Amino acid sequence: MLLAAAMDLPWLPTHSIIDSGMEEEGYFKKIEDPFVTDSSSSDQEIGLIKSLHPDVSIYHAWASDPYGNVLFVPPYGGDIYGAYDCNGPVIITTERIVDTNYIRQHRDYVRLPGHIVSAVVELSYGSHPSMFYGFDGGGYVEDIPFLLSFHRNTAS
Repeated sequence: MLLAAAMDLPWLPTHSIIDSGMEEEGYFKKIEDPFVTDSSSSDQEIGLIKSLHPDVSIYHAWASDPYGNVLFVPPYGGDIYGAYDCNGPVIITTERIVDTNYIRQHRDYVRLPGHIVSAVVELSYGSHPSMFYGFDGGGYVEDIPFLLSFHRNTAS
């Protein structure tokens, strides 16, 4: 959905969620594949997933310079596409704010350029209790004791 919006398309084709609940919610439709000519083919349907234009996009990153040029460490998630056609602000929380020279040294990891970022907030351990990958020996693992305590304390 976010990729379709980032590509300025009303929808994208997919097979992955055919017969899922998204069809009932109005975000997904099945159509006959217009390129299938053999009526005996079992793959005659294709799904169309509607684009989504978020009102606000918030991301947590390893590092950003004060201008909003943002470094993300693999593995990358697909949600970053929401920033490219967001109707409102794109907000970055980051483990650390760094000098632009650091960004240049790691330019292959810039996934959001500063011209689409509205605000940068330094927020160490912003992915806690989840794990977070970083550069230069940084990052952290899941906080299992915290998660277990959370589950114990929120059980019904």
